Amino acid sequence: MKRKVGLIFWFVMLFLVLVSCIGDASAQLDGTAWRLVTYGGKYVIPGSSPTLFFENGSVGGNASCNNFGGNYQARGSQLIIGETAWTLMACADNQLMEQENAYMQLLDQTDRFEFINGQLVITTAAGEKLIFDRIE
Repeated sequence: MKRKVGLIFWFVMLFLVLVSCIGDASAQLDGTAWRLVTYGGKYVIPGSSPTLFFENGSVGGNASCNNFGGNYQARGSQLIIGETAWTLMACADNQLMEQENAYMQLLDQTDRFEFINGQLVITTAAGEKLIFDRIE
């Protein structure tokens, strides 16, 4: 009987630790800044630096040519980025414009996030990934 009670105690403790870790992941987004490395399996065009910032429920950054902003909600590993507004300057380079459009479309489809080897990995509902390095 003592063994059964002890086993139940350890399962409850493990559950509490896992639940607290889930909460910690979403809290780790607030106040952070990231630089996009890859989007949908493509590397960012050299010399461009699309970014993503999280601050007090707001999200923003640079998409390649234009700046954007909106809001986000993170719960556990789920990440929802609300409607974003962005400036409407045309990129001088068509490749940058294509990169910007693809980046923003993927951000609009955000489903979940995780931290892997110091990088932020955002995954869309369709399984596409955006991978970011932290800006210190």
